[in-house]
Amino acid sequence: MVTALEISLTGDVSVTRAPDGEHHVVTGPARVVLAALVIERSTGLSRAALAGIVWPDDLPATWASALRTHVSRARTAVTRAGGLSGEVVTRAGDGYQLTLPPEVDLVVDVERARSLVEQAHRARPADPAAAVRLATTAAELVAQPFLRDHGGAGVEEGRDRLDGLVT
Repeated sequence: MVTALEISLTGDVSVTRAPDGEHHVVTGPARVVLAALVIERSTGLSRAALAGIVWPDDLPATWASALRTHVSRARTAVTRAGGLSGEVVTRAGDGYQLTLPPEVDLVVDVERARSLVEQAHRARPADPAAAVRLATTAAELVAQPFLRDHGGAGVEEGRDRLDGLVT
């Protein structure tokens, strides 16, 4: 059985199982961890790189322990919302990687928006109205900011990419 899992990285970071709508909002540093692991799911992130995203200004003295806690909270949100068992955030070298089972059909809001924009560009010459609909849907998907209230170069770069996507 295929499980459809939607992860929103704009506005409230959340994980939703479709079609029944099991929905979990991820808060605090765990939302930053989840966002980073979703974006870098093909390769994973080292602990140091992930810590630098969570704490862009200054690492706390107990960052390694705190990072494990935030990773655990992100993992729990995905497993609960998805009704999944097993490890969905695994160790990858000296870091972590989001590793979903093959039966999970993952939809990420920012990736879906990027796909819709590409479809709009392709549709524009033949069907301008369809292109507008696709682009409007993409803009609606990313209308809220990426990781609002969190800073750092990586997050700002992500925001800039999203702004460029729909403008």
